[in-house]
Amino acid sequence: YSVVLWEHTPAACLAIWSVIYLVRFDVGTSRLFDGNLVRMSLLAGATVYLRDEMYAFCTLLVAVVAWVSCLSVPRVETVTSSERRIRAVRHTAIAAAVMVVTLVPLWIFQWVATGAPLGFHLGRHLATESGILGMLLARPRVIYGLLVSSSPSPILSILVTAPFAAAALTWWSPLRCRQGLSLALALAAAVSSLVALSGFVLTDDVIEHLLASSNATFTSAPIVVLGFIAMGMVDGSDDRQSARRR
Repeated sequence: YSVVLWEHTPAACLAIWSVIYLVRFDVGTSRLFDGNLVRMSLLAGATVYLRDEMYAFCTLLVAVVAWVSCLSVPRVETVTSSERRIRAVRHTAIAAAVMVVTLVPLWIFQWVATGAPLGFHLGRHLATESGILGMLLARPRVIYGLLVSSSPSPILSILVTAPFAAAALTWWSPLRCRQGLSLALALAAAVSSLVALSGFVLTDDVIEHLLASSNATFTSAPIVVLGFIAMGMVDGSDDRQSARRR
């Protein structure tokens, strides 16, 4: 999917790095500008150049900065709650301002080139009768299509996705250590992948089947499992050459 719509990959990359800088952000800093906060905002703003849905991502990051800044425990006991609120407002304002500055060139370009500063995609949603609310109400169907949908039958899609969901839910639990459960889930996931992929053989229109009925992350991309297996095989002490051989 990302080979055709190539902008998904760099957008995801920038989003992940912005989250990394958010985690590194020192909430209790007394400096006016925190480098990690600025980097987070710059990269988050850059994601919008690739996918305008990332406006929602930027909004969420600003909300997280405000939230963690308000809840942070000051390192110095003399810091009052009023000072902490001021610091939270400052961090939030800086994050939002840096994102806006990053997006100004994009808005100018889109306004000059297309007459729609926010772009055709977002502008189209705003122009419809349902507006943004209608777009948000349609998100559950989109999530189903991206994560669950593996066949024209919703019931079959849920059944073949269940082993992957069960594996994800048990990953952080003590059940993960039970080899019998891991083997059972692996076999069930293999069968599920075969069932999902058989739809491409049985359909008359492969592209239509992919876009309309089998766009699920888990079952339509089993090759990703090999990457996770390789990650688990590589020990942290191994050098790069040994990792390649494995």
